[in-house]
Amino acid sequence: MANACSGCGTILADTDVLYTADARITCAKCFAQADLVETDKRAGQGIKAAAFSAFGLTLLSLVFNPFFICNIGSAITAVGVIASLFRKGDERFTKHIAGWKPILLGICGIVLLWDAYVLYVIVRVGAFVATHH
Repeated sequence: MANACSGCGTILADTDVLYTADARITCAKCFAQADLVETDKRAGQGIKAAAFSAFGLTLLSLVFNPFFICNIGSAITAVGVIASLFRKGDERFTKHIAGWKPILLGICGIVLLWDAYVLYVIVRVGAFVATHH
């Protein structure tokens, strides 16, 4: 019985047969391509997870925020997510989360607005203390 790659149709020797996650016969080239696509999907999910992490840090900053480290971390993460969503070359990752793009931008916008507000309050309180001390 001949082993044909389910991706490209190449006839494979028994020693060259690989299997996909759903148990289809595949050649090394098609297997590598499928693995690359799965890796790109994981990278896209990582971008999505980073946006939610930034939001989580923002929420944490409401109750625990020594030296404003949560605001700093959430701002840096949000900027990184926005950069990933728009950076040329990252389309191979972001195409897997394309439906999430407006939501992720909204989350990052909320995060950055909150962090800007915290910075504004710090500056205003500092100015008040400096003038009334």
